[in-house]
Amino acid sequence: IEIPASVETIEATAFYACTSLKIVTFEKGSQLKTIGGGYSKPNTYYGAFGATKSLATFDMSECTKVAEIGDYAFFCDDNLKEVQLPKRVSSVGKYAFGCTSPADDDDSEDYVTVSSDSGDNLKVKALDGFLLIGYTGAASDYVKDCDVKISFKAMNVNWKAVMLWGILAVVLMAVLLIAIRLIRRNMICLLYTS
Repeated sequence: IEIPASVETIEATAFYACTSLKIVTFEKGSQLKTIGGGYSKPNTYYGAFGATKSLATFDMSECTKVAEIGDYAFFCDDNLKEVQLPKRVSSVGKYAFGCTSPADDDDSEDYVTVSSDSGDNLKVKALDGFLLIGYTGAASDYVKDCDVKISFKAMNVNWKAVMLWGILAVVLMAVLLIAIRLIRRNMICLLYTS
């Protein structure tokens, strides 16, 4: 499905449990600002793209106006392996990415029990092999504050390294220019003395 550029909000449950949804793209010039989601009692989450089951990647890098991604927006998307966020996301809700709720018969110990805003308990575990790609700020805070371990790849520019390489390049250019001047001066002196 291609989301038209004019869409500003994808409401909670818009694509919830849409198991045939495999690819989501955004029309050039996307005006998307919000992807909804939420949770209600008992143990009912309703993310805009929650429980899609077939969605494997989700690239929002071209959606430059996205500011908010709601709680549980992509919860229980068990095949979702990679999400790329745009630069200016200011809010990522609880368990929005990389998390699932284990089946009732799952006896494994790799989940945590968390208390929801509505007061009931919810079992949450990290999706195996999931990677969130984004920028420091809301995306890295989400990963840091999440109760389960989510892999994160920062896309920020390492300004210290850029500055170091820039200074090094300027110094090398200055040395090169001085060396060229000295060589020219010595060549001129050699020509006049011969």
